[in-house]
Amino acid sequence: ALIQLERRIENEPDVNPICLNDDLQDLPEDTVLTAEGYGIIDLDRNLRSNQLMKVNLTTVPWQKCNQSFADSNLLKNNRKLPQGIVATQYCATGRENEETKVVGDTCQGDSGGPLQILDDGKYKLVGVTSFGNGCGSNTPSVSTRVAAYIEWIESIVWA
Repeated sequence: ALIQLERRIENEPDVNPICLNDDLQDLPEDTVLTAEGYGIIDLDRNLRSNQLMKVNLTTVPWQKCNQSFADSNLLKNNRKLPQGIVATQYCATGRENEETKVVGDTCQGDSGGPLQILDDGKYKLVGVTSFGNGCGSNTPSVSTRVAAYIEWIESIVWA
C-alpha cells in the first residue's frame, strides 16, 4: 500500500526520505541490511517494543531461500506458498547469537517495516517486511521486493 500524507513533512528530526532500490537482483550475501519495527520482543509474554528496534540481516539468495523453506517442510501442501518463494519476494536472515542460539530476525508486528541498506550515505528500501517461519528461526524471513513494484509505485506517485 502507498499512503498519501495530509501535509508535507518538513524539519522533523526523526523522519527522513528513503530511496527505492530499483535493482531486481539480490544484493551480495555479505551486504548488511537493516530491518526495523515495533514488533514482538518476548514471545513467551507476547511483549511488543515501545521503542523502534533494529536488526542487521544479510541476503539469502532466492534458490537457497526456497530450499530452506522446502527443507523445513514449509512448501509442500502450503496454500500460502503454492509456487514457493517467488521473484517479487526477498529473503534475509540474521546471525545466530552464540549464547542464546537465537537468530536475529523480524517478528510479528514488524510487518510493513523497512528492509534497507545504507548505500553511499543514503538509505535504500530493498524490501517491506512480510512474513517468516516464527521469530528467530533458521528459516529466512521474507520481504516484498520493492524493485519488483517500481513501475506500479511510480504510476501512483507521479500520476
